[in-house]
Amino acid sequence: MDHWFAQLERYGLEPTNFACWVDTRIQIDRNMSVEEGAVQIAQDLRLAHRLGFKFIRPKFGVIDRTLTPDPIWEGAVERSLDLAQQLDMMILPEIHAPTPIRHPVTEGYVNFIERTGTKNFGLMIDTGIFQDRPLDAWGGGDFEAIKKGAPEMVYGTKVPVDHLDDIIQYVPFIQAKFHRIDENLHDHQIPWDRIVPKLKALGYTGYLSSEYEGARDPWVAIEQVRRQHALVRKLEAEYEAANGGLVDA
Repeated sequence: MDHWFAQLERYGLEPTNFACWVDTRIQIDRNMSVEEGAVQIAQDLRLAHRLGFKFIRPKFGVIDRTLTPDPIWEGAVERSLDLAQQLDMMILPEIHAPTPIRHPVTEGYVNFIERTGTKNFGLMIDTGIFQDRPLDAWGGGDFEAIKKGAPEMVYGTKVPVDHLDDIIQYVPFIQAKFHRIDENLHDHQIPWDRIVPKLKALGYTGYLSSEYEGARDPWVAIEQVRRQHALVRKLEAEYEAANGGLVDA
């Protein structure tokens, strides 16, 4: 713990999202129970809190290709809300391709928030859902096999950016996925020129966390993340210049 906090101080870092799993098929002969799922979430909440994180992203086991979570998710999360409130933490499942925003999975999470009235559960959006052009490479993997096995991950889910209007009030954290930004700060798959203005117009004040998933060649990721930060800042400055620095209420 001392080493962890010393490293944060040395590099000027702020813990944000703690990625964790509720592995509902950890035993092959049966699914995890609601009670067991709650114990796993409680363990992750306590550990993330000790490390200084604000959010946990529990990835639940899924039951189909559209990433419908195992039905235990709702009971397990509901049993964890009191602890999350005590620790001032948020539980954020991820909306990830191929699941769009307007989908029963997302609607189920929103219905849960509205039913419980909780402030300790929300949504994490992975910007891969907005991918609107196909990948032209896949770092270090068998690209043809991926196209055959998971074509939606190659050609894009193409969720309209305007669908953020439906759920932005529940989103404190965005996983800013991308694959390739060229030297002219042009992203070849993710429409940042629409995403950033939309977030500004909606008054978004949460986090964006770079998630690079392009080529794995040495040093490439460092330059790609630098380009993404430059691109986002450029688009933000352009929006503010065009709108007098104001955002919609």
